[in-house]
Amino acid sequence: MGYMKTNTAVIGGGASGLTAAVGCSRLSGKGSVLIIEKQQRTGRKLLASGNGRCNITNSGISEKRYHGDKEIIRSVLSGHSYEDMCVFMRSLGVLLREESEGRVYPYSNQASTILDALRNECERLGAEEKAAYALFLKLQEAYIRCRPSRVTVKPVSLTQISHFSQKYQYHRIL
Repeated sequence: MGYMKTNTAVIGGGASGLTAAVGCSRLSGKGSVLIIEKQQRTGRKLLASGNGRCNITNSGISEKRYHGDKEIIRSVLSGHSYEDMCVFMRSLGVLLREESEGRVYPYSNQASTILDALRNECERLGAEEKAAYALFLKLQEAYIRCRPSRVTVKPVSLTQISHFSQKYQYHRIL
């Protein structure tokens, strides 16, 4: 069997993975992204975030509120602002509201609103989802085996993804 080709493989279909898939699909075009998730459904953990309400962002984002490497925090926050997140959510059709202490939630107060918006946009853009995957990533000289309890990684460049009889070839991996 030949390889199915895709521009970008996104490993992990959580909030970040789905958001990355939307962004890549918007830049690369319809059908250019493959999302690979080990759970039965993408975004499952997102439903529990914010006590089921999904705290999207905070209007008072500041590097002073974070601990750790200040350079990394500064870099992340300078590239992704509060306003950027609000614009992105509106582009998905999600209405937002700000509550006390600057917390921002979907107007519906339901995390499922965010998950549905992300999944619907991925589907509209032709991003393919593969859920319940224990996957093998073929490397130039080694394999990565992803299991629910551990991931073994060797630092060599990736070229292919295989899942039993299905094989994918891609240009980028996130």
